[in-house]
Amino acid sequence: MGWVDRNDVVGEFINWVKLNSHVQNRINLVQYNYVKIKHIREIGNYMNVNRLETDEKIKSFLIKADPKLKKLIDYIGKIKITLSENYFESLVRTIIGQQLSIKAKNAIIKRFINYMNNYIAPEKIINTDDRILREIGISNAKISYIKNLSVAIVNNCLNFNEITNLSDGDVINKLTKIKGIGTWTAEMFLIFSLGRTDVFSLNDVGLQRSINWLYNYNEKITKKDLLVISSKWKPYRTYAALYLWEAINREIIIKDI
Repeated sequence: MGWVDRNDVVGEFINWVKLNSHVQNRINLVQYNYVKIKHIREIGNYMNVNRLETDEKIKSFLIKADPKLKKLIDYIGKIKITLSENYFESLVRTIIGQQLSIKAKNAIIKRFINYMNNYIAPEKIINTDDRILREIGISNAKISYIKNLSVAIVNNCLNFNEITNLSDGDVINKLTKIKGIGTWTAEMFLIFSLGRTDVFSLNDVGLQRSINWLYNYNEKITKKDLLVISSKWKPYRTYAALYLWEAINREIIIKDI
């Protein structure tokens, strides 16, 4: 058997691929997916994550970075939350629940979901009379906001398949272009839907309240101080926020631990 020129073999293979378009298409798909996966890893995408959960590495990092968190983390232990996989419904719920007590928010959302027959869709919201939504308990402003969001989805101005590939900052910029979605709403979406691990909402009243308690501030903490403190928790600011919210949920901030 004689020697075979490597260049001839490669050339023959390339010609064969060109003649078999289905093979070329498959190669193109593999290349596309490789590039996409590489891009996703670079920006820290969390599309396949269905929960956020603290492990020993994260807890140890936070305690070392900020010893004041130790008593809170030791008391609460592991935190695990299931992410909302229905992105549209998650945003609608967040908008409706803005600036409401937990009790009021839950009551209104329950009536809203019941009216929608347990299926919240953009078209259904657009076609629902404002009067009905007001009777459910949703304010005029919030009715406008959830309809703005619905129109953006229907018109493909907001595509959730695309938004999951964006960086945290780009997600916020994309969402806040829709009237009625502010930075806080976008940050909650990053945490509770996309599962991003390094998000801290400086404007969240609950987080401000918890940090006031944790650091024994006599006066309301400033955003400058919030920024300095939360910066110590990078790249796990989301987990620190979850502990701080849990301190309120369990009423830890009103008792000594």
